[in-house]
Amino acid sequence: MAHGDEPLTQEDARLGAGLFYLRQLFEHTLDLLYPPCCEHCGRADTRWCRRCAAELDAYPVQIILQEDIPPLEAVASTAFHRGILRDAVHSLKYSGNPAIADQLGVRLGKTVRALDWEVVGCIPVPIHRERLRKRRYNQSELLARGMEVPFSLPVWTEALQRERDTQPQVGLNSAERMRNVADAFRCTTSLHGEPLLLIDDVCTTGATLAACAAALRAAGAGKLYAVTVTAAAIHSS
Repeated sequence: MAHGDEPLTQEDARLGAGLFYLRQLFEHTLDLLYPPCCEHCGRADTRWCRRCAAELDAYPVQIILQEDIPPLEAVASTAFHRGILRDAVHSLKYSGNPAIADQLGVRLGKTVRALDWEVVGCIPVPIHRERLRKRRYNQSELLARGMEVPFSLPVWTEALQRERDTQPQVGLNSAERMRNVADAFRCTTSLHGEPLLLIDDVCTTGATLAACAAALRAAGAGKLYAVTVTAAAIHSS
């Protein structure tokens, strides 16, 4: 057995459990010292209050369809990136609120049903392992699992990997975004013409989605589509 592949001992398990509970205690203490606030209305002691949850449920789906992001056939978003939807995405992505992914996933499901795309699986846009270690979840995977799509569309979490921990796309222009994510993804599954659906939180220029689609197409995927919660008000792919 190679070095580093030894099975976990009971001592390792106890140490891991101890570190987990210490982290929970630390985060609970931080919440007591600095109470969380609702991302949308600012109400204290909650990351997303019931009133804002109801407002989010009532927010209409306004499908934004973009067909100029090759090699994708099309990218659909449930609305523009503003107001309560922008705050909801920020709550999921930056404020440690994974529970809101179910609400947002329902919006994605409604969009996919309305468009009636024929796909056999959905693939969350992956994040690098270092970012996953810090955030503790991939928001795109949670969105995919929160979708209510026909035929129990399977989520292929292992099909795509992010090879490089790229610079955050925020603040970069379209050309910079494309260079930033070029060859950042690798498909780990052999594909044979399957039509697939990519899932992400926001589409700004489409550079990340296009890079993911290129990796899937190189591995043999068929038609590729994408759906995101929001789309930037100005699209400049």
